[in-house]
Amino acid sequence: MNPNISDREFELKKFEYQMANELFRHFDRTEWQVGSVLVAGVLILTGLVLNKDIIELIRTDLRIGWIIASGLALISFVILGIWRLWLRNTTLRENACFEVMDRIEFQMGMYSILLIAEAYFSNKKGDTEQLDRLLKAKKLVYETGEESFKQIHDYGKAPRIRMRHLATLLVILIPLIQLAILIATMYLKNKN
Repeated sequence: MNPNISDREFELKKFEYQMANELFRHFDRTEWQVGSVLVAGVLILTGLVLNKDIIELIRTDLRIGWIIASGLALISFVILGIWRLWLRNTTLRENACFEVMDRIEFQMGMYSILLIAEAYFSNKKGDTEQLDRLLKAKKLVYETGEESFKQIHDYGKAPRIRMRHLATLLVILIPLIQLAILIATMYLKNKN
């Protein structure tokens, strides 16, 4: 704990940290909830399109089959694409919350995020430059305070799998799989 912070300032920082943490968690939960509902909706739509009557219609008239296949893939792409764009905006807000929490941790002398980063870069072979930067930043924080904060932030180097990466993959894969299933359905002969 930083001895230069008064009790009142400590309580204010603690409250700010708590609010940023709650907001960060809210955004993270919302990402997963919205994503699961939209992906489930797209898959249910796929299931509705793949019922027996529509499959027969697709096999008898290939033009209708192509319209249904491309329409389903386009609708899925649009729904999941909107979700992906929304995630980009939410990620910016999450990063702002994370930034606030990081800054408060450094101001108050709490180094949980720094310790995690130290452990990651200590166990990673051949990346001593990042570890050296982190250790220098930790030392500077003790000596000079917040001015050294910017030296440890390099979000691009640490591995952070985010919901937007999954969304990008699903935006591409689900419509392609739908198209492949419907095209295969159109051209496979009825074995009955």
